[in-house]
Amino acid sequence: MLDVLPEDLVREILSRVPVTCLVRLRSTCKQWNNLIKDPEFIITNQSRNSAAGEKQSMIVLLKQVGVYEFLTSKLVKLKDRLYDSDKFYIYDIYYCDGLLLCTIVNKIRNDDEQFVSRLVVWNPILGQTKWIDLTNRYRVYDIFTLGHDGNKNYKILRIFYGDSSYKRGLEIYDCKVNSWKSLDEDVTRDDWGILARGASLNGDSYWIGYDESDKDVPMLISFDFSVEKLQRQFLPNHQSEGILMALSVHREEELLLLNQGYDTLKTEIWVTTNNKMDKKKTKVFSWSKYLTVDLYSHNISLFHYTSFFIMEEKKKTLVCCCTRRYLSYYKAYVIGEEENGVRKVHLGKFDFRVRPLMFNYLPSLVQIH
Repeated sequence: MLDVLPEDLVREILSRVPVTCLVRLRSTCKQWNNLIKDPEFIITNQSRNSAAGEKQSMIVLLKQVGVYEFLTSKLVKLKDRLYDSDKFYIYDIYYCDGLLLCTIVNKIRNDDEQFVSRLVVWNPILGQTKWIDLTNRYRVYDIFTLGHDGNKNYKILRIFYGDSSYKRGLEIYDCKVNSWKSLDEDVTRDDWGILARGASLNGDSYWIGYDESDKDVPMLISFDFSVEKLQRQFLPNHQSEGILMALSVHREEELLLLNQGYDTLKTEIWVTTNNKMDKKKTKVFSWSKYLTVDLYSHNISLFHYTSFFIMEEKKKTLVCCCTRRYLSYYKAYVIGEEENGVRKVHLGKFDFRVRPLMFNYLPSLVQIH
């Protein structure tokens, strides 16, 4: 029936279909397959899926040595002839536009210092992978992130310290030309540091960090893949006591900031409301307080590898995932605004090799060539 409709109308209808359904529709006919792979169509579909928010998203959990869809406990397998789950495991994941950058580690090696065996960019919905050549020994504690420039050219950033010194280095892999390059000294200067896991928004990457001139004042460190520059800006006024901070993304549209006081356990969520360019052409965010919960009575103390996201279908609800070295299991906390609105969910046995990670995954048709 759709083959008698005008092409523009078919495009309009299909652009509103969830990605998981579109993947199955690719085999319907050659015309639909070409349309679904069209870059402009993918951007339109991605925008509309983002607007649909939680209705199209999945909660993904990196647990033990696998990636799971949280609500169904279904294992999402990395199927590729270059990946043997008996020999390797996924150590960490970095999310951008429905793509997962995975650091792969060898199970068998017993070195005092673990090294990344492989890097792969993976779209689990399409089942597509792109393996990245490594130029050197990459440590698991190196910082990786995935982003893109204004032309949707996807790139990988690696932040690391040299083998024989504490001098920082940055290098970028361009997925289009399949090569690494080092960034200049102006970008790699040692007057800043990163404290916690990052997040990706609109192709740029963000971390909680600090400036060497005042380590007590947390900063928002960002990397703009279009100009390949690091930028810094202040975070919203934080609690005067010592705090923990973490970043997340909401509906692919806004940054979320979690901060928790070490003593009071008062926990706040802040959200970006807009951004503008300052005189140095740095993107500067405005923030507003989104949610405040008191976790003191529940004795819920989070830590620096905390991951979190927000659900909004009925009421504002915060979901956090974390563990501690002295515990033998993962926990998730589902925290509502109302008093005593806290539910603990045990996620299974803790594996010291893998940092707990839970995030809202929005399926995408984006392909990496």
